Amino acid sequence: GGPIEVVEAWHDAYAPWRHRRLLVHLAGLGFAFVDILTKKALDLRPNEWSQYYHFDFDVEIDAEKPSDGAALRAQLDGAQCLLVPGGEAASKWRCFRDEYLTEVYAPTRKRTGAGPWIAELTRRTRGNAVFTNFILTRAARDLPQAPRARYLGQHPSPWFGWQPEGLSAHALDLGPGVRVLLAACPFGKALESAELATDAELAVVLQDAKGKVQHWCVARGTRLTCNGKVLFKGKKSEWKKSF
Repeated sequence: GGPIEVVEAWHDAYAPWRHRRLLVHLAGLGFAFVDILTKKALDLRPNEWSQYYHFDFDVEIDAEKPSDGAALRAQLDGAQCLLVPGGEAASKWRCFRDEYLTEVYAPTRKRTGAGPWIAELTRRTRGNAVFTNFILTRAARDLPQAPRARYLGQHPSPWFGWQPEGLSAHALDLGPGVRVLLAACPFGKALESAELATDAELAVVLQDAKGKVQHWCVARGTRLTCNGKVLFKGKKSEWKKSF
């Protein structure tokens, strides 16, 4: 409970790869997905990881697919959401209609007369990887321009490249009064940024317009510093929070 909630899940359907996901609920804003892909044996081959966002009938998305790394906006009857990919690795969008459902539930289609949209977000990396995506729901209508997730590391992964820093960490500015800082360091390499420093598998900080920390949480970490201010330092714990 509280302004930041986290659910962790994993599966081995891609064995010998294990897929873990940390689903972060940011109350009043939306969600963040942190996906962690690991394999015990060394794997030199490039891997392609695609995430599919399936929209309901009559949900409209941008007329043209977003540029690489940009957000995608979806809307229906005044409700909106923004899909914002993280910048820890190069990513590409592909948008297409789900032809398998074109003739299914036909009476429910009110306007488009076509199958629902699918937005495919793809990254190609080598070795173990961690990615973050944001889904902004209640905050989307108040943002005239779609935000970009600003990577807090130094060396994002190129297309078909390694993740040299072994982490995912971003700042997301959501208009006046809200900034989200989120970091995931699952492979033993810590984030050392002026805005955020941590060794946690998951760290989330919510700031106000003046940069003051409103809430924070740490999962499986020993330290968290934001703009030079120490928020947490101690033994590694499953969960530490400020609310």
